[in-house]
Amino acid sequence: MEQTFLDYTKVFLDDKKKILSTSTLMNYEYYIDKVLVPYFWKKRVADISVEDVETFKEKITKEFSNQGAKNIYSILKQILDLAVMDGTIETNYTRLFKITRKKKTKNKNDIILTDLEIDRVCDYCKNNNLMMGIGVIICLKTGIRKGEVISLKLGDIDLKSKNPCINIKSTVTRYKNEKDKDKISYKIGDTKTKFSKRSIPINNELKKLLENYLEEYKKKFGLNDKELKQCFLIPNKNPKEFISPNKLDYYFRTLKKECKLNEDIHFHSLRHIFITKCIVDKNIPVNIVKYIVGHSTSTSITIDTYTHIDQDTINKYRNEL
Repeated sequence: MEQTFLDYTKVFLDDKKKILSTSTLMNYEYYIDKVLVPYFWKKRVADISVEDVETFKEKITKEFSNQGAKNIYSILKQILDLAVMDGTIETNYTRLFKITRKKKTKNKNDIILTDLEIDRVCDYCKNNNLMMGIGVIICLKTGIRKGEVISLKLGDIDLKSKNPCINIKSTVTRYKNEKDKDKISYKIGDTKTKFSKRSIPINNELKKLLENYLEEYKKKFGLNDKELKQCFLIPNKNPKEFISPNKLDYYFRTLKKECKLNEDIHFHSLRHIFITKCIVDKNIPVNIVKYIVGHSTSTSITIDTYTHIDQDTINKYRNEL
């Protein structure tokens, strides 16, 4: 009996377990279980027609974001490549079609915060549980990712050198709990890419805030300087344990409501805001911003994906067009 599509997904995942990070593997498993298998199910791979592939491509293009559709289609392509390699099929029909890029509409309310709103956010963080708020402020002022700020230890922050900086060495990653397969757990793991390991310069304002924060931290937990280095920037009840990303998300949702921010803004928007402010408002060279935020691809990704120019900015240049 020839192998079904379901059979090939199992072979595919077994191969990927050897080379993929836990978080990426979980994304693959999700797309296979929720999208690919329900569509192709027990169909023999040899019976998958060019029409099947084209119809599936159209379906995911309508139902998912451009990147989501590309990810799903890439997995299908890799699975069918296995069937080509072992001679089950002669042609991988996914190679006949491409996921075309959707025209992206930009809405300034999705991302942009005014300077007044940014000040309001920082004031809220300073006055309402700074040990959670410090994570929001750092992400807003440096553009680092949520997983990176959660994994930061105080020893990764250098405030005494000539050029104060935050050293990004790790991030929080997801994995499936072995005892409860439906439960998602978290651990400290390697950074997203090799480019994500970096030293981020911090300005005098953030340096002063962190200096005061460290003094309060030592008093709260009764620690000396040596012990402090092994503690997480955002402490759990035990400062040597990191908090769950869900706790930081909950804090941010409360902040968003109290600061009367747009409903569509989310934690990752802090990274967008930082990049936009650097490139659009401060005219910092893109290659420098690219390094600071840990982008591994061309600078066009930084510009196209993360910068959002509102109408007020455009109007400033109206007479010069």
